[in-house]
Amino acid sequence: MANTGIKLDPYGVFLEGEPSPTVTEPSGITVYRLVVSIGDTGGSENGAAVFPAVMTSTDRSGTITTGGIAQNFAAANSVRKGWTLCNLDVVTMYVNDTGAAASASVGIAVAPGQTVDDGGKPSGATLSVFSTNTGGIYAAKEYT
Repeated sequence: MANTGIKLDPYGVFLEGEPSPTVTEPSGITVYRLVVSIGDTGGSENGAAVFPAVMTSTDRSGTITTGGIAQNFAAANSVRKGWTLCNLDVVTMYVNDTGAAASASVGIAVAPGQTVDDGGKPSGATLSVFSTNTGGIYAAKEYT
């Protein structure tokens, strides 16, 4: 019987459910083998094996150096597979992933306590953050 009820995060990382058999790479990394049914399998185990991409996360967390001036939190990266930023401050921050500097009128508004990510369409451009609060804290990750 095929496994069902598997939940993955936006980057394909296993969260919960009954995983399919695993494969351990020579590097020691365990990869879950997901069985995806193609068409009507008549209840058999016929399906295609899908191996999620193995990604590395890099901490890009920081603080706002000077309020009112955008700063980069990740340089341009053509192999970026995703990013996420959580606003840990008390004022709204703005994030831009187009390479242009973020500002209160350019970018995605991130209210205090909220998290924003690439929406499944990562950009390889420079990532910037803007806040009016010097010392404002954010937690960020870049996935490659």
